[in-house]
Amino acid sequence: MNSRSVVSRCFSTISAQFSEEELQAIFELKQKSEKKLTKGEQNVMKNREWARAPLVEVRGKLPTASWNRTSKYGKRLSNSEDVEQPVVNIRWAEKPERDVNILLSDAETLYSVEVKSVLYGIIQSISFQELKVRMRNPNTVVVKVANDQYAAHKEAARFSLIRRVVNGKELKSQENQLKVKLTRIDENEKGIRRFTNENLTENEFFEKYEKSITILKNYKEV
Repeated sequence: MNSRSVVSRCFSTISAQFSEEELQAIFELKQKSEKKLTKGEQNVMKNREWARAPLVEVRGKLPTASWNRTSKYGKRLSNSEDVEQPVVNIRWAEKPERDVNILLSDAETLYSVEVKSVLYGIIQSISFQELKVRMRNPNTVVVKVANDQYAAHKEAARFSLIRRVVNGKELKSQENQLKVKLTRIDENEKGIRRFTNENLTENEFFEKYEKSITILKNYKEV
């Protein structure tokens, strides 16, 4: 059976609306869409999807020593990077309206605030119904533990949640849940330095994103 007869048979109900050349193009497009992609083609498609995914930078900060020093005039010594208390900064590259600072307790360590920055960035991403997010964090160890390259000797409970979405396996059961590609911000990179008025305490963050936290807890471990 030649291609013309196939085209005519498949599109007999609409053939009067299109020329033979247009029907042929439609038929070829239909065949192409139904063709099973090779593994290489699937990888190309996935890479394109990741390239289009939103970028978010997450950081944890502790007060520097300068906050505990004062000059002889009683003025606090600080610079633009100083913070008065431990804080998580979440910055969306192209969505500044999502930026938020989460104020933490004084009992935090530098490691714990970096782990929380990744976790809270994930929780916020779920609330915006993102399915793929490129996330960056400056802490090498946190990034490697999250990617299951190192064991989680500290902050194990939080890493258990983080690993459910970071570079998760492409399982059918996870098609409609968030996946995060977490990489490290190079120390020579400036990153996203942007002010935001959105400041939440940790309890306020938990209340605002309670639904997203529940969703994450219900994700299957991979």
